Amino acid sequence: MPNPLSGHTAAQLTTAADGLRDGDVITSPSITNALEAIHGNGILRLHDSTYGSTRNIVNGGEGALSAGASVHLLTLQGGYCVLDGALYEFGNGPGSTLTVTLGAAGQGTGTALAAAGEQSVYVIFLAAEGGNLGSTTGHAGVHYAGGTPVDVATGVYPTLPEQYLHDYDGGTATDNEQVIVLAVVRCKYNGSGGDHDVEVVEINDKRVFLNTNPKYMIPLTAGGTTNDNTGKQSQIRRNGGDGINNAAQLRGLHASNEAGTIGLAVGASTHLHDVGALWLSTGRYGNASLAATATPDPADIGNGLGHGPSEGIDRANNGTADILFAAGQVNAGTAVATSRLMGRGVDAYPTALNTASWVILPEGDSIFYLSVAAGQTVTLDPSTVVFPEGHIIEVRNAGAGGTGNISFSGNTVAPTQYGRYVFEGSVWIELFKAVSL
Repeated sequence: MPNPLSGHTAAQLTTAADGLRDGDVITSPSITNALEAIHGNGILRLHDSTYGSTRNIVNGGEGALSAGASVHLLTLQGGYCVLDGALYEFGNGPGSTLTVTLGAAGQGTGTALAAAGEQSVYVIFLAAEGGNLGSTTGHAGVHYAGGTPVDVATGVYPTLPEQYLHDYDGGTATDNEQVIVLAVVRCKYNGSGGDHDVEVVEINDKRVFLNTNPKYMIPLTAGGTTNDNTGKQSQIRRNGGDGINNAAQLRGLHASNEAGTIGLAVGASTHLHDVGALWLSTGRYGNASLAATATPDPADIGNGLGHGPSEGIDRANNGTADILFAAGQVNAGTAVATSRLMGRGVDAYPTALNTASWVILPEGDSIFYLSVAAGQTVTLDPSTVVFPEGHIIEVRNAGAGGTGNISFSGNTVAPTQYGRYVFEGSVWIELFKAVSL
């Protein structure tokens, strides 16, 4: 079956002649609709995520137009669209159809044809208000806009109007002025063709489809590529210092005055840039170790995944691999914190620890399963950076009676106890503490 995009690019929609092949006619939506899609406006195809469906259909897919029951009528396949960041149904939604009537009052603009030999071109587009079904909450309206009629016997091809490109409703007080074009329709004179005396000759597909699932990501890294086991450079290097695990490291991908600005203040103000980020990267853990005596590198504090005893290494001596991160402003608006979205990070160092203070970070480990030597105290310190609201830390002191304690934000977790803590935006709160079974 054909590529569903070929309805536009290769004029594969029934009755179409306008495409992007050599010799085809090109109208402005061939370019402007692509710009709309880059900006995030377009159709969300239900079929694009249903691989067991008839997902490669062109004529029957969401947003497709075909000839209706009369010469001036069109049948639209309903679906979902995105306009200016909002999701709408159109055409009564997926699986439904809608009749578009060229010349119908309240659905569009244009001029009636007057005599045989005259033609005009209509653009059929979606907008948040007005048109067919646009007065229904949650529905985008289907609009038509007709160009100036011409006598094709003079060798002139009819042109499209341009009002819809900048203010589709002609100055009406609407908030969402962004539109996407479904099709360009060429018509000729027919005295039985409704109020505009038109007969549809061609329906030229102009739909743009937004990318849905899945979203492929190659890990973001400060390192390079490395060999696989066959000697080919097919792998992302996962050295302990390569990962980009917080906003500061993201900002510092480029050195010196080429560094980025996420997490910094706007110009000379004290307010931060209102920009967040989502990215996939590898673990960054500095001087990782599972030695009998943990030896984290103090100089690495603030640069890695939080510095619990195992510093990013699990009990099988594997470093942390891929992690999904999100960065955004904390409640106070004074910093950008990074949250770890894929896997919470577990520090389960197997040997009893001596007194030490371990800096922990929001992008690092959040579950600590530790034991402490008798008479010793291990402090898990979250105070060096601001955490995002709702961040949860869980601490299990796995030691038996008579062994040492774990301290977290002023709370003591004694041997065999389990503590759960949440950051409420300004302070840490103990949710509960219990003796572990």
